[in-house]
Amino acid sequence: MAAGSYQLGFQITPLLEHGGLDSSGDFKGGPHPVEDDPLFRLCTENRDGGNKLVQEGRHEEAVGRYSELIMQSRALENETDILWTEEGRIQVRQLRAAAYLNLSLCFLKLKQWTHAVNTATRAMQGDKDPADPKEDVLAPEKKAKALFRRAQAQRDGFAKMDEAVKDLKKAAEYAPEDKAVQQELRLTMLALK
Repeated sequence: MAAGSYQLGFQITPLLEHGGLDSSGDFKGGPHPVEDDPLFRLCTENRDGGNKLVQEGRHEEAVGRYSELIMQSRALENETDILWTEEGRIQVRQLRAAAYLNLSLCFLKLKQWTHAVNTATRAMQGDKDPADPKEDVLAPEKKAKALFRRAQAQRDGFAKMDEAVKDLKKAAEYAPEDKAVQQELRLTMLALK
């Protein structure tokens, strides 16, 4: 797969003996839980594929997978044949927030500072402008990670030490035991002097 490519949401299946399509694994439609929706399954496939690419150091390709997940999750929220529960909506928002968080890592590795800042922010507050409190779905340690990454981009990409310190202090509130946050905060504060 080429750098920055997307995985399409279909696969080729063989014909049956009589020449018809094998539809045994097809989605049958009708009201269903979010986990059974084909679009939700594509989201999780893109998450898993993106995670694998990150582990392999293929950050540019991972950007494509996570971006596709985000677009799919937005479309998923508009599906009307899903039996929506609050837990299901949160599950979709968490998938999207995790994709933004992972994108922030990819953009840091690619030294795309503006994108790193924006995706770390979106991981915490979602896509809406102004921010929708319902999009605030990250666990505290994940918020700390988003703030940590945003601080790295602010510091390394823009030399905005004050902004970096502010984010790192907030990250330390969310994850007081995180030694990487504490060390980064000390180093950034030293650079301010």
